[in-house]
Amino acid sequence: MLFRKRTQKTIAIWAITLSLLPLVIVTGAMIAAFFGVKMPGSPPDAAKAAAAIQSSIHIFRDGSYWGMAVRRFQDWVDANKALPFEIPLLVLPRFLAGLWVWRSGLLKDPGRYMPLVKRVMAWGLVIALLADSLRLYLQMHYRGTPMRLGSYQFALGALSFVTGPMSQAAFYAGGILVLVQIPKWRTWLTPFGAVGQMALTNYLTQSLFFVWFYRLTHSFGSVGPALGLVPTVIFFAIQIWFSGWWLQRYRFGPAEWAWRSLTYGAAQPMRRSDQHLLYNVAGNVS
Repeated sequence: MLFRKRTQKTIAIWAITLSLLPLVIVTGAMIAAFFGVKMPGSPPDAAKAAAAIQSSIHIFRDGSYWGMAVRRFQDWVDANKALPFEIPLLVLPRFLAGLWVWRSGLLKDPGRYMPLVKRVMAWGLVIALLADSLRLYLQMHYRGTPMRLGSYQFALGALSFVTGPMSQAAFYAGGILVLVQIPKWRTWLTPFGAVGQMALTNYLTQSLFFVWFYRLTHSFGSVGPALGLVPTVIFFAIQIWFSGWWLQRYRFGPAEWAWRSLTYGAAQPMRRSDQHLLYNVAGNVS
């Protein structure tokens, strides 16, 4: 909301600055550590971490639903302890990047920007591969070694973390824009658009289904990534079909409808046949 009336240049400056700020902070910490300043934090306890993992596996494989809910809430609290830092340093610059791309007109007329898109893809792929290679190197050579704030390993890890995901996202998004210019590929990719329009509903459905799937089959923590991929692909294929079927009849997914209704403070028209009511609702809201 703070940036909706800002110029493209202002948005770009803020997006780049906020994206690079973690690197500046980490570099400053590394320089401070070099001059003898003690950095906060303590090395992780490997034994406690292993015990916590085994406890989670036992709960999600053999525990009650209430036990699973309690553990997930604890995990959520632990994962969001750094949220006051992640929102301005990770989330906001990504939102600003999306705002900048939309305002540029790229998504309205992608064919016009294909040369630029392909250059961004090439650079995104190169940077992403370098960042992932760096992260793999750190994982292989410093496995079990605590990476304290202020160490050069921590700085390299931060560099790969900041540059890798954004570069990969640019490559993937650019690839989709290129492929949808080809009629056959556009036909193949169109069904995924319905999945995206129902992203919240599909996310919640996946969570609910797989919590019970791995609980009832007692396979949580007992199968590897390859075997675990099988039910994932099957369930997502069903969601692709269901999302298309649903949006042929309704304007939003169930969760999206609820969220939108709460946002506007009024129940939104749900059925496709009720679309003409949207204008009356929008007029009343405004």
